[in-house]
Amino acid sequence: MAALSDYLENALINHVLRDTVYASPGSQIWVALFDGDPGDDGLGATELAAIARLQVTAWDPPVDGQTQNTVVLTLGPALTACTVNGVGIFDNSVGGNLLAHGPSTFKTLAVGDSYQFAAGALEVTLA
Repeated sequence: MAALSDYLENALINHVLRDTVYASPGSQIWVALFDGDPGDDGLGATELAAIARLQVTAWDPPVDGQTQNTVVLTLGPALTACTVNGVGIFDNSVGGNLLAHGPSTFKTLAVGDSYQFAAGALEVTLA
């Protein structure tokens, strides 16, 4: 993923440097697909309503500020035709806060198609 969201950057700075409590979402981490990169504020693209978010609980231990999914992630099937071109990670299955975002492999989906991230393909990096 290209970047953390403004929400998570501010929450981490407040937690680490200003002694403000940040409650981890725990296992409530959800991947959503977009028609482009949603950007730091989450407004740069539209989340695809045709494909529900997928809960992800299996992440590798971080190494040098980076982690990735440990299992294949399959989102879908698509309820309507759509084009995937971005990804976001949220702290809720609906709504919630965007935590990280970035571009994804461009793919046009027909009704019934799914979108997959291979194990290790969805990387989150703190830089």
